[in-house]
Amino acid sequence: MTGDTTAPRDWVLVRQAAIDAVTAVTGDPQAAPGIADAVLTVCDEEAVNRMAARLLDDTRIRSMDFRNGMHMELQPARELAALWVGAARGMLGDAPNYVEMETHLAGDPQRYVFRVERCGHLTPHQARIQAEERAADAERQASELRAEVERLSRIIAGQHEDATAGNTRGGSAARQDPGQ
Repeated sequence: MTGDTTAPRDWVLVRQAAIDAVTAVTGDPQAAPGIADAVLTVCDEEAVNRMAARLLDDTRIRSMDFRNGMHMELQPARELAALWVGAARGMLGDAPNYVEMETHLAGDPQRYVFRVERCGHLTPHQARIQAEERAADAERQASELRAEVERLSRIIAGQHEDATAGNTRGGSAARQDPGQ
C-alpha cells in the first residue's frame, strides 16, 4: 500500500486498496473482494481491541464493574478528569439534559450503555416518572369531569321531565289563585 499513512482514509478507498492488493497477489479478481473483506474484518477487530487497550492505558483505568451500578478504580490524574469533561461536552452537544450511547468491544457480545447527564437536569428515569404522574393526573381529571357531566346531565334531564309533566297537566291552569 502506498500513499499518505498519517491521516485515516475513507473506508471505500481502504477496501479498494485491499482488493487491489489481493488481486495482485492471487491474480484472481473474482475472489479478491471476499478475501479482502475477511482480512479487513480481522484487522478491524484487532484495531478496536488495540484502541480499547490503549484507551485503558491512557486514561489510567484500573478496573470497572457495572454490577449494582458502576464502580471504577482509577489512578488519580487531572488529565483523566479533563478527558472525561471533554468527552461529556462532546457527547452532550446541544442536548438539553442527557444523551445515551450504546457500545461494545469487537468480539465481545456484551453491550453497554453510557449515559451522560447535565447536572441539575432531569434524568431519563425522572422524566418518565414525571410524565407518568402527569398522565395519571390527566386521567383522574378526565374521569372526574365525565362524572360531573353525567351528574349535571341527570339534573338537567330531571328538570326537563318536571317541566314537561307540568305542561301536560294543564300548565297555566294549575297555577290558579287558591282563594277563588
